[in-house]
Amino acid sequence: MDTINYYPSDTTISGLLFSNYTSEEIRRLSVKELTSSSAIDRLGAPVPGGPYDLALGPFDKNDRCFTCGQGFVSCPGHLGHISLVLPVYNPVFFRNLVNVLRGCCLHCHTIQCSNAEKYLFCMQMLYLKHGQTNEIDNLQSIYKTWILERKSLDTFYEHINEHMKLNPPSSTKIEATTKNLLAIRQQLIKDFEARAFKTKKKFCPNCNTPVRSLRADSHSKLFYSQGISNKQIKAYQERMSNVRQQKNMNNNDESKDNDDEEEMLTKMMSSQMYLTPLDVLKHFEKIWTNEKEVLGIYLATLRSPHHSITHIHNNPISLFFFEVLPVLPSKFRPVLSFNDQKFENPKTVRYSTIIQDNQYMKELLLLKDKQTTDISTSTTNRSSLTNTLRGITNEEKFNNLWLKMQITVNSIFDSSLDNRSGARVAKGIRQ
Repeated sequence: MDTINYYPSDTTISGLLFSNYTSEEIRRLSVKELTSSSAIDRLGAPVPGGPYDLALGPFDKNDRCFTCGQGFVSCPGHLGHISLVLPVYNPVFFRNLVNVLRGCCLHCHTIQCSNAEKYLFCMQMLYLKHGQTNEIDNLQSIYKTWILERKSLDTFYEHINEHMKLNPPSSTKIEATTKNLLAIRQQLIKDFEARAFKTKKKFCPNCNTPVRSLRADSHSKLFYSQGISNKQIKAYQERMSNVRQQKNMNNNDESKDNDDEEEMLTKMMSSQMYLTPLDVLKHFEKIWTNEKEVLGIYLATLRSPHHSITHIHNNPISLFFFEVLPVLPSKFRPVLSFNDQKFENPKTVRYSTIIQDNQYMKELLLLKDKQTTDISTSTTNRSSLTNTLRGITNEEKFNNLWLKMQITVNSIFDSSLDNRSGARVAKGIRQ
């Protein structure tokens, strides 16, 4: 674990900033990876590697913690973790994730607004960081004038850069803590959201691909709610045909590859499409690569504890997903006793369910592996285990398990997100 930094006694707190643990940080904080879905054995003792492993803290008043050696009362409790086979959404930031995806093209992986608008937003936020609110309005005036004059993008960059040379950001950095600066910051973000994420567009302004409607369902599923109309597909094909003619492509092989790619894209756009968390993660990684500077400013959750644009997590996209799930110490979900029998706490049942579903998903992935040609006893056992799962094909069973795991993870943080009919769930962290 990280060492504690000690400060002089006359140090005062100037502010408080919350950050988020990455997967690597969760692994470092954790004292044990949990791999067993069984929490309590038949004799009422904790199962090693299960949710009540003694490394996470004492099981009852007569036990000692395997990590710190303290008793039931003195042990502070220790964090565990579950390594998931595939990522699931972080329900805390799910709405932020959907908001960004709706404003981005999943073909060219860029924000669906002009480069001028993105550059303007970044420079305005730079002036705000230094408390120069008057310059924010000046940059806005330059942008409006450029729009009316209809000049090239390079001309806009030249005007902005020239203005910033004459009026450089001050050397003093002022955090947006006053009501006035906070109001200006919120308004800038609101205006940028309206232009980039909330304005409905038929075609991507960067690659001319038709924009599809993205729908979220119960903090657990993302999919394109409807396909592109035949009219939009025809318009897209005409645009691509004009682009090819302008480029005068002489390479027949390259032309054929492009035709095949466009045909595949057109087929995908003409029907509904479900996006798994892994699909979304891959899309988001590409979006972050292309729009790192803008998203780093727009999404405060991507900032490091230094609260600086230049200090951003190496892999901030992981904040929107769980690849490693933290497990609460045992003392915060104590075992229940009745008539000399011990039962799992409802909070612990969630972790046991996730571990079990995670194991089933591993088995299904092994069955799906085409390289496995040896039909052994272990393969037969795997097949018998997965026969009890809901779904006809292994792919259906796998997706159902993935969705079930997502809902269970959601209920850990917010029990109201568990929309399964007739399900009685314990209170989540939010409750």
